[in-house]
Amino acid sequence: MCSQFPPLSTYEERKRYKQIFNTEYVEYLQLKDDIDDVASNYSSMCSQLGERLHSVPKHSDEYKVGVGPLLGGVIVGRGHCWVGYGTGCGY
Repeated sequence: MCSQFPPLSTYEERKRYKQIFNTEYVEYLQLKDDIDDVASNYSSMCSQLGERLHSVPKHSDEYKVGVGPLLGGVIVGRGHCWVGYGTGCGY
């Protein structure tokens, strides 16, 4: 059977691999926290946009100069706002 990682044959190899894993795992957790923060902020902004869309009448001056231009690249439908390709959030 082929494996990406060869079997460990000594305790020293195991110890070295474990040390590398622990170091990289800490970095992974930090990056994951950063990504979670960005996702949370994005979700919050989408919620605010959704609330704003429902509170401003489409024919009002505020909509024409504020919300309308903001929606330039946003497609809204079925409780979601979609920005760009493949990204979206519910509101």
